[in-house]
Amino acid sequence: MSTNSTITVRTANNERKMIYCHFDGYPNHNGAILLEHYNTVDKAKELVELGDLSILGHNIHPDPNKEHSFHNAQKNVCVYYARDRNESNCKAKVLSNGEPLFESQKRLYNYFFDGEKWFLNVKGRGNNKMILTREICGL
Repeated sequence: MSTNSTITVRTANNERKMIYCHFDGYPNHNGAILLEHYNTVDKAKELVELGDLSILGHNIHPDPNKEHSFHNAQKNVCVYYARDRNESNCKAKVLSNGEPLFESQKRLYNYFFDGEKWFLNVKGRGNNKMILTREICGL
């Protein structure tokens, strides 16, 4: 069983790019990692550039001197569907300006970085979002 989430980042040109993350979408896992390790525009943008995730880790890039794949992932390193599982159709989705950010999401937890702060929306709460804090993440 998994707890899916979405991760959306507003880029410099005001685009919104969204990726899917399959595992551990809970605030005390994915929320904490996003808040602690992807809290700048550059890091957040880099995270979504490689597309959908199987697992969110503290680091985007694996140690090039060690094996890293879906079946043999390096500890605390993101596992991407395209890069690490060789799957296709996993690119970040670019949301149009008129497209609601959360209303149509099917995932329980939806994270959004506006360039300064991370926000969290929990499915069923409409387009309402809360600022993601250390307390919410259990840090």
